[in-house]
Amino acid sequence: MPIRYLKCDGKTPTIPVYREYGATTCFKGSGNLLFVGGSHFLVTAAHCADFGGDGDGQWLHVAGGDDVFAIKRKVLTTRLADGIQRNHDPVDFSAVKLLDEEVALLSQRCSFIPEQIMETHRSPKLSPLLSLVGYPADDNRAEDFLCTVSANALNIPVFVNCAYEDDRMRVHPNWYVCLSYDPLNLPVVHDQNLVFPEKLHGMSGGAVWRDNCDLWPPTFAGMMIEHDDTHKAVIALSSSAMLDLLRAWWIPLHEPQ
Repeated sequence: MPIRYLKCDGKTPTIPVYREYGATTCFKGSGNLLFVGGSHFLVTAAHCADFGGDGDGQWLHVAGGDDVFAIKRKVLTTRLADGIQRNHDPVDFSAVKLLDEEVALLSQRCSFIPEQIMETHRSPKLSPLLSLVGYPADDNRAEDFLCTVSANALNIPVFVNCAYEDDRMRVHPNWYVCLSYDPLNLPVVHDQNLVFPEKLHGMSGGAVWRDNCDLWPPTFAGMMIEHDDTHKAVIALSSSAMLDLLRAWWIPLHEPQ
């Protein structure tokens, strides 16, 4: 299915992800392309990747070049404890190691975030200026009749919210970044009209970037896994946690010297 990019200047490492149910294409959320330990990965929130690869054609789909293609294998997701649903998963992380042919397709239009600009536990937090990049469900849709999908990215300013915390932050304080946003800074052009989405649905899996101004190039701080519309809060899994998980799942990945 061809993809119609509406707002995508240059090559982007944050892409929309989809699922096909029979003849219907469904938008699922956002994802990021990483280059870690010499390998290429697609990472997203686990709730965006669930139910993939179960033998009935429900594969995760991504946009590469001018077409959407399927990743025809199981995407690894964080394991759930007995009786726990995905919406209560404290980590909510999924990843798949990409094949060379998939990397070639994605590289036509996308870029990969290198490990060197991913923040770690030891990284100095040089700036409080952050932004969230993803694909809101309000403005991304599949049009099966026209055989196109829309990819309309949104970049909004966010700031660290030290007052907001939950149990997961107390257990693993270095694994999460809690952020706040101003709903008046969520403009989306939809059918040539400026609208403001009430919620951030679809932004799960989106990238959190730190703008270090002139001190240092922008750094990848993490990935959104949850949003609290009532408190206008975003919970992001830190990039250091993502690196820890990738190295645990794929043992040969080396840690850069």
